[in-house]
Amino acid sequence: MQLTEEAKLFRGLGSAISPGMSQQEILEKSGLNWSVTTAPFEYDTPTGRMKSSHANTLAAFRSDTGKLLTVVGNSWKPYQNYQLLEDFWLFCEQVGLNPDWAGFVSRKPNSRSHIASNMAFISAKIPKEQGGIYHLSADEVLNSRIIFFNHHTYGYGAGSYLLTCRQICSNGMTITVKENNSLIRHIQNQIGDQEKILQSLNNVKRAFNKYTNDMEALADFPMSPEEALAVLIKEFGYVGQPLNKQPKVVQTCLELFLGHFDDQMEEKGLNLGTTTLAAYRTAYGLLQSVTAYRNHMSGTGSNTNHVLSLLNGTAAKSSCQVYGSLVKLARLPKSTTVPVSLRGV
Repeated sequence: MQLTEEAKLFRGLGSAISPGMSQQEILEKSGLNWSVTTAPFEYDTPTGRMKSSHANTLAAFRSDTGKLLTVVGNSWKPYQNYQLLEDFWLFCEQVGLNPDWAGFVSRKPNSRSHIASNMAFISAKIPKEQGGIYHLSADEVLNSRIIFFNHHTYGYGAGSYLLTCRQICSNGMTITVKENNSLIRHIQNQIGDQEKILQSLNNVKRAFNKYTNDMEALADFPMSPEEALAVLIKEFGYVGQPLNKQPKVVQTCLELFLGHFDDQMEEKGLNLGTTTLAAYRTAYGLLQSVTAYRNHMSGTGSNTNHVLSLLNGTAAKSSCQVYGSLVKLARLPKSTTVPVSLRGV
């Protein structure tokens, strides 16, 4: 069975939204059929047992499992999963999109990560007629989708992302969408206001338009293996050290850029697209090598970790970091790059 793009992007974390499904069915299939409940709690201190009510503090937990989500003030009101779904549904109805996937990223027990998980998310692909699909070349297609999310972690809240996807290999890349130089947040404030909803979608479309313009510039910017290595070392490695002393990310991304993993990944059913017209020996190809590494080859973590990293973790950060650097480089006059040895010595 051929996997859909969203199933590949989200690694099966959550569930597809099929036409005709009720919102209750979506909540149940995607694992979002629970609410956030708050209650006071007690805790031990050197001077005895204390009640959280003395500090106007409550514990927020899942109604189905009792799992602690976060600690909040007593005036905090949860943005429930069903509300996120209802709001996204209305958003999509008003702008002509079809929700296609929903899920939940759960925080791992004893996690020390600074990234807030406990995140409900729902997505919809932006169709071609709305400018959400872009043909960079005959063999390069870039798709886009909008993600609404809500963190059940105090201080993180709700918002939206633009998630781009390279069709040939399902490389996902998250772009932060801004509104008046601030992140798009407070989804609830937009719902019911047609003008605000359309403005938010237009902001996402503008972000995708800028992204595709940047990809054009990167695809038109030739890059030798030595230049690619210099960029990778600048972003992730150790300046002045030979290749065999560089971190794994530098070595592997260079090999991806050179096509050394093509046959291996082809056996697993994945076409890395190294030799497409836009990617072969270009800055665009180097960016896709980094996103391929983060999407398909970095670590052996769970699907939960993969989705979290894709949306607002390491994968998102490193891909956007290289994206920004390459765009700056591609828009500067071509200059001579100091050669960097490709040998390990």
